[in-house]
Amino acid sequence: MRQVSLVNWRWRGILVLVQILIPCLVLADFSGRVASVIDGNTIRVLSGKRIVTVRLHGVDCPAKKQPYGKQAKKALRKLIFGKVVTIQEKKPGRKSPLVAVVLTQDGHEVNRELVRAGWCWADEEYSTDYSKEMQEAREAKRGLWRDPNPIRPEDWRMAQQRKRRPQDFPVRPQVDGEPPMEF
Repeated sequence: MRQVSLVNWRWRGILVLVQILIPCLVLADFSGRVASVIDGNTIRVLSGKRIVTVRLHGVDCPAKKQPYGKQAKKALRKLIFGKVVTIQEKKPGRKSPLVAVVLTQDGHEVNRELVRAGWCWADEEYSTDYSKEMQEAREAKRGLWRDPNPIRPEDWRMAQQRKRRPQDFPVRPQVDGEPPMEF
């Protein structure tokens, strides 16, 4: 009886170690060349023989069709397109892009530079890392902060979804012999 409990404790210890070490292995830094800039906060990086889609951690840039969306994409492209960058993963991506901090070869943090230049919001729902830079850009009226009332990307997305969603669904006519539809 005593040996069984020792074995159970060993397995529990091994499981705890695995739970601690696996995220460290999965969230490893890697480098690669920026193959494309999808929008103001999403890139594709060629690392070895694979292309990895990366979403910038802690920032929210305007959508492509939103005011300042093209400028945000252009600013990101100017900073890193075709260059080798280091990706510091914050959250692994399975079906969605992985979320990461992107560093240039000279050590500049791309996420921070975009916020500092005023091309995106600090996404304070997930991180307060760039709040100070956003406030400075706002006060200096850099980038999208030149607009007196810039629209947050999340508000823009919600408004776009409302435009596509019909307010009143048409009522399907009742066919003879069919029970009425209940909602």
